[in-house]
Amino acid sequence: MIPSKLLRKTLLGDIIIFLILTVSISGFLSWNLYREFTQEYENRGFVISSSIAESSLETFLNRDASTIQATVDQFLDEDGGVHYVFVVDEHGEIIAHTFVPSVPEELVRLKDELMAQKQSVIEEGYIINHLNIPEMGDFMDISSPILAGVAGRVHVGMSKSVINAKIMSAIAKELLIIFVIFLGSIIFDYFRVRRVSLPLRQLTESTAAVAAGDLDRRVEVRSDDELGLLATSFNQMVANLKAARDAVNEQQRLLEARSADLERTLNELRESVSAREQLSAMVRELSSPVVPILDDILVMPLIGIIDTERADLLIDSLLKGIERYRARVVIIDMTGVPLVDTYVARVLLQVAGAAQLLGTETVLVGLRPELAETIVALGLDLSRITTRADLRSGVSYALQLSRNGGTASTRSSAEESAI
Repeated sequence: MIPSKLLRKTLLGDIIIFLILTVSISGFLSWNLYREFTQEYENRGFVISSSIAESSLETFLNRDASTIQATVDQFLDEDGGVHYVFVVDEHGEIIAHTFVPSVPEELVRLKDELMAQKQSVIEEGYIINHLNIPEMGDFMDISSPILAGVAGRVHVGMSKSVINAKIMSAIAKELLIIFVIFLGSIIFDYFRVRRVSLPLRQLTESTAAVAAGDLDRRVEVRSDDELGLLATSFNQMVANLKAARDAVNEQQRLLEARSADLERTLNELRESVSAREQLSAMVRELSSPVVPILDDILVMPLIGIIDTERADLLIDSLLKGIERYRARVVIIDMTGVPLVDTYVARVLLQVAGAAQLLGTETVLVGLRPELAETIVALGLDLSRITTRADLRSGVSYALQLSRNGGTASTRSSAEESAI
């Protein structure tokens, strides 16, 4: 399994903390150990040099070289840090030493300076010098006086490499302990972060699934801490979203059903309007019908009041009928018209004029006495239109006109007009 980002960040933080602690502890420990080991080896060198200087005063005074050498040899312990021991008399001559086969030339050149050198700490008559001997290393040269310096000095060389080795050993042990602690913290952090990251990863995956539309996804609640509360809140949120989506879907379904009902109603209204328009058109056609009674004779019976719309329809229907049937005479029957006013008279004159332009004569029949009185009272001039008493006389006139080639007898026309 690929480690989570949270785990990687936690491990990186642990490593950084481990490095900081390692450097800090190593530096502090090195400084403390160096100081403590240095003090310890100084004390040990002082004890050894003092023991040699104070234990064989008579031997030093008698200059018994073999005894002095034996005494010096028994204190040599390279593993314990005592790397060399040598004794210098009051004249600066080396009378005993532990070097094999001889004292190094560098130390011989420096022995006079060691007698007089007082650059380092001087406590209770002993001198400590820190020096480097080529091909041998770094040493602490601790010298104690014999008979307050009258009989010479005893030098003990404590190797600093032993001190450094012990310091490194102690630091290595400390670092091992730190590494074990670090390893334990890594393992602990792994399981701790894993316990946090796994629910978070599941929550992230579930969030992506919910964003994709899967509202049936749920997160398993494994604890009652903050992560458990987060998982519970997430599940509740998804449940609310699902309920809201179901409600929206139900509303959408109802809206679709309502829209279908409205569409059906609208279609029914359209059909009703269409039927009404067809009916109105049929009524308008029936209100101004053009009826051919012979090949060249048309009859248009009028019923009801003639308004603007009907007047336009009347003219249009009549002209189309004349063109269609090639009529020579049009008989307009006014029997069903209850009122004739100026507008109606003007319409009749327009009809007669339009028919005349097409070569057709207009005959007006069916005027009742009260309509004749109204026409006279209004001073309407219908003299340009031929009139007859009723439809029968109008048809007779039209037949006579048709037989005579378009000219009817003046007498019968005048007589019918008088009637």
